[in-house]
Amino acid sequence: MKALLPFAILLGASAASAVPAVPPTQLQRTQLTQPGAPQPAKLPGVSDAGNAILAKAQTTPDPMLVDLAGKQRAVHQQIVAAVMAPTVDLTKLGALLKQQQGLITQVLARRDDRLLQVAAQLTPADRSAFLHALANPPGGGAPR
Repeated sequence: MKALLPFAILLGASAASAVPAVPPTQLQRTQLTQPGAPQPAKLPGVSDAGNAILAKAQTTPDPMLVDLAGKQRAVHQQIVAAVMAPTVDLTKLGALLKQQQGLITQVLARRDDRLLQVAAQLTPADRSAFLHALANPPGGGAPR
């Protein structure tokens, strides 16, 4: 399961998370970009060349996902403020919830696009091993 955590970062977030666009924490970004930091896990069944492609994708942040995550945080803060107000404006709250839903949809689409872009760079055998590992993580369940 630990071997798949970097792949969840590659995708932007796991499918099981409540808010799908949580960017890596500062510690994770530091670990992924600093020399001497732990290297991304090599996926069993994927060639060295394929693992190099996956490692590059894991360590290269997606500016669009980072931007969308920032927008989601801002909308979430607005939702919290609207709910905590002495009088809740349901029209405003509804608009904020729709805005949040739109951002989540954009994140999911971008995450899927990025997954397909990375998978397209792999050989058919590596692609199969990578996608099978994402679909069937060790211990069962969705990758986290």
